[in-house]
Amino acid sequence: SPGTITEYTRDLRLFAEAMSPYGGFQEVRPAQVSTFLRLLKEERGLGPRSVNRKIAALKSFYRWMFAKGYVDQSPMEAFRSLKVPESLPIYLSQAEATRLLAYTRALCNSPRGRQIHAIVSMLYYTGMRVSELIGLNLQDIRPGEGGRPVIRVRGKGNKERLVPLPPGAEEAYRLYLEARPEALSPAAFISLRTRERLRRQDVNHILKRLARALKLSCRLSPHKLRHTFASHLIQADVDVTIVADLLGHASLNTTRVYVHIRMRDRERAVAALP
Repeated sequence: SPGTITEYTRDLRLFAEAMSPYGGFQEVRPAQVSTFLRLLKEERGLGPRSVNRKIAALKSFYRWMFAKGYVDQSPMEAFRSLKVPESLPIYLSQAEATRLLAYTRALCNSPRGRQIHAIVSMLYYTGMRVSELIGLNLQDIRPGEGGRPVIRVRGKGNKERLVPLPPGAEEAYRLYLEARPEALSPAAFISLRTRERLRRQDVNHILKRLARALKLSCRLSPHKLRHTFASHLIQADVDVTIVADLLGHASLNTTRVYVHIRMRDRERAVAALP
């Protein structure tokens, strides 16, 4: 996906800077990779997931280098992904989500406010990734069976799925479209200033400002709203396979972490008994 390409490019630039004293990519040896990974953990404070992404980027890059004959052997062969400790997703409570949506709804007296409300509503009510949201085109939202609107979402690996658009998100999107300026871009969400497709950092900036204004208990991000969408569905006893389908998870194991949230809530309820 475009997001993965951007992240891998950033990772390779960082690696190139660190390896410049050794003469570049073709001169790198496993010992130097070990030093690089250690610095990521110890000096930059990166967690296992972030380090694993860089390992994956480097493995992929050196496979390409080997295939092209630029190196005789990949220095990444001996490296394996770090073990990631299990942790439950952090998400907004029902009360926080309600407060967030009420706050953005109150902004709908301006085009910018309508756009903000539509972005937050789409992320919360559909569980889309930020890359999927900014990748939406106007034609991707259309009537489905029974006349209710559905979204054609292009996910990881260009896999498409259809996600229903709930009334709350439908209303927010309609209000935004009424204020959306004419533009050559087919993108559903555009910059109101440049009229070009919104960027990932534009969405992150919007959510960061909202979290600050509302004094939320956790940092607000597109993925946090995705976690909130999935967690609230599981808490409502929606079948995990349906949640996985809505999220576009290739493996059900990825979705099962949300089942633990439901069990944790039940354990708390039982613990409250005298």
